[in-house]
Amino acid sequence: MERPSTSALLIETMSACLQEHGYRSTSTTQILTKSGVARASLYFHFAGGKEALAAAAVAASGCGISGWITAEFAAGPSAASVAGRLVDGFAAILATSQYTKGCPVALSALEAGENEPLLRAAVQAVYADWQQVISDGLVADGLDADSAARLAQLALIQIEGALLLARVTKSLEPLMATKAAIIAAIGGAL
Repeated sequence: MERPSTSALLIETMSACLQEHGYRSTSTTQILTKSGVARASLYFHFAGGKEALAAAAVAASGCGISGWITAEFAAGPSAASVAGRLVDGFAAILATSQYTKGCPVALSALEAGENEPLLRAAVQAVYADWQQVISDGLVADGLDADSAARLAQLALIQIEGALLLARVTKSLEPLMATKAAIIAAIGGAL
């Protein structure tokens, strides 16, 4: 098996740390220790340091989720079943990680402030992409574009909120309630 490039290794390590600990609780030293990469290599690949690496990690994680959403819609058979599988997938990630890993960008979204414009822009781009991918899937399932855009935004808001509540309460109940609500909303919209 081919060894990942240094930049890919740094992104993978940062992605895992961001998902579990967030931006502020992840140190450059921690990333270097976990990845086994030298400090000079980090700055060679990410001249902007920790923030540039975090923005790249958020973008990569976001791309992975977008691909997952797209694949689920392609697998069909309906938008309601896709919604159920996506929520169940997030629930499985939470449960297997003992509630330490939720959404791969949520903690960064909460922490990205005025002093982290690269990170904030990456989070905004990921959320916009997810909303568009969900909307596209709903349109392909027969919903008109305006209704699909509204429902996609609602689904994203519900899933993100449920992931945070589930993680904090160490219970999958918020996700199961969200699953039922989204499926009902899709059924009512179609």
